[in-house]
Amino acid sequence: MAPDGQILPPNTYDSEPIPEAARAEIERLLSSGDLFRYTAAKDAPVALLEAEFAELMGCRYALAVSSCSAALFLSLKALDLP
Repeated sequence: MAPDGQILPPNTYDSEPIPEAARAEIERLLSSGDLFRYTAAKDAPVALLEAEFAELMGCRYALAVSSCSAALFLSLKALDLP
């Protein structure tokens, strides 16, 4: 917070850099093409992420989507809302 009471935006330059190991894994995934559950093997990274996230949330299923808009659209459809 600024001295005059205004709320300042976060300083993105203070954030930690992405670790090199994470960058290498991101590069590997992008190069592999295993980004979609329908075109990849059963144990593809996205399928493993969905299973791990579902377990973490204590539910049966989780579905990775490409955007927040897609998530909102599917949420409304699941609730049978327009």
